[in-house]
This record gives sequence, structure tokens and C-alpha cells, in this order.
Amino acid sequence: MFIRRIRAVLAPATTVALALALTACGSDSGKPETGADGLTELTVAVSPGAATSTPMYLAVENGVFEDLGLRLDLKVLEDGSVAIPNTLNGQTQFSMSGFGAAAQAIEKGLGIKMIGAANVIPTDPESKYQAVIVNKAAGIKNMKDVRTWAADSTEVDPAQAHAVDSLGGNYTALKRVAVPFPAIGDTVADGTVDAALVNEPWLSVALKTGKTEILTYVTGELAVPGSPGAVFIGSDKFMTANPDVTEKFIRGVRTAYDYAADHMDEVARFVPSTKLNDQVPPVVALGEYQRGPLDAAKVQRLLDIFERYGAIKGSVPADKMIHGS
Repeated sequence: MFIRRIRAVLAPATTVALALALTACGSDSGKPETGADGLTELTVAVSPGAATSTPMYLAVENGVFEDLGLRLDLKVLEDGSVAIPNTLNGQTQFSMSGFGAAAQAIEKGLGIKMIGAANVIPTDPESKYQAVIVNKAAGIKNMKDVRTWAADSTEVDPAQAHAVDSLGGNYTALKRVAVPFPAIGDTVADGTVDAALVNEPWLSVALKTGKTEILTYVTGELAVPGSPGAVFIGSDKFMTANPDVTEKFIRGVRTAYDYAADHMDEVARFVPSTKLNDQVPPVVALGEYQRGPLDAAKVQRLLDIFERYGAIKGSVPADKMIHGS
């Protein structure tokens, strides 16, 4: 597997609880250091997922941030639950975070904002990046036949719940089984569960077992096309105290992911250079990258789904969650 996924990033309640505990003493808004060469030095936390983070490594290699007067020290988030508290206490100036964790933290008033996104839910209606797969021997014809479901956590996943219910199933009635993410396809293949929602590269791996089949690809109204997956966050205090640095970083992130979206083959070839994985992935496994700034309307659609399934209260609209909106 060339991409790893951090479960804590996808467990918002755990992340926010830790953030509340670790930031009780306040947050840091200090001025970042400047190197002898005049570059402003920033520590930025990124996902261990190669597809998500490779555009940042490629941008650093290509001098995108240096051209903006910034030197980035990219730190891999082996434990995603510390992304928010580390941003608040100044260990990192900016960080990737799961969308759900960031939305919950903002709603609780923890003093962060979303400043951009790395990847998005695919917008191509013909996308084959993610699908609901079922055990081939189970005789499942539609989502109503599904009784057991594998995911990397038993916590409610609003995006998966939306897909299941839109297909005529009943997400809350499913028996959800927690499985380490790379093994979810195997759990469907061996019949431990009926079904799961799986994305590339694990989708291709699961299908190659010959024991799973696709019930449906998850696109269009089954998803929220163009809405963010992994987002970048910054603390309100740091960004208020350092507006120029913040705007330069945001500009660099947009440049990085705009370039990645237009040069997917180059991104795939660069993956081994990141040391996040030593294999060159197929381009389809990279998914789709964010182009330009966060779209508040698309973020709001995702927030509405999170509210519907109880992940957030819905008290903060999208334009108040995005820095500069």
C-alpha cells in the first residue's frame, strides 16, 4: 500500500477532546523565526498519506515557497489527533487536518480556521476513485441487502452515512465493524462483513481478490463533489499576528495543488522522493486535488451532512470557518 491513513484524523470527537485538554493553557501567536538568508521559517504538519501530501513536497522541491520568502519544515503527522493542539500551541504554524475534526474544533471555539484544502471529493461523474464494494458470494443486489459494514472506526462517518442512505440503505441500522483501514477490503472479501466504502488504491486491491464486486461507484449525489477531504488549518492568533506570512503560505498551498492537479503523472513519480512510500502509484490512486481557494458553498453542503448525522451542531456557517471569507 502506498498511502497510509491516520485514523485519528478521521475521528473528530477524539481529536477535539484532546485539543480542548492540551490547549487549556492558551495558544501561541509568536513571530516565526527568520533564517540568515532572510527566509521566514515555518513548521507545517502534513498527512502521512502520500497522495495527500506529495504536492507539498514537490512544491518545496520546486522552490514555490522559497520564491514567496518562506522555508518550510514538513513534519509528518503520525498521530492526527495532535494536529489541532500542535497548531494552537505553536509547535506547528500550519497543519493538515481531517475536515470533520477541524469543523468540530471551530464550532467549539478553539481558535482555528480552515485556510485551504489538499484534496477534494472527485467531481467527475465518471470517477472510479471510490466505490461501495460487497462480498461477491453474499448475493447482495442493493444497499437494502447490506447488514454489516466495515470502516476504520465505529464512530458515525457522515460522508459514508450519506452515501448509504442515498442508496436506499439505513446507515444507523448497520452493524459497523472497526478494521484497520488497509484491511477493510480483505474484511469484505473474506465475508466478515457484507460491504464497505473503499477508495483507491485499496479498491483495486480488493477487486483483485476475486471475492468482492462493486455495488456502485460513489459519485454525484452519493457524495459532495468538490468538497474538501484533508484541509489546512492555522490558529486565529498566529494568523492575526502574522498576516503577511499567512497570505504567502496560502498562496503557496494553492500554487502547489493547482500545479499538482495539472501534473498528476509528475506527482505520482515524485511519491518515492517524499519517503512516505517507496512505490510510484497509479495516477487514479491520487484522487482529485483542490484548485484555488475553498468554496464556501461546497463546504456548507458538507457541513449540512455532518449536522444531519449529529457530528456537529451546525452553529457556525462555512464562511465563518474559512480564513478570510
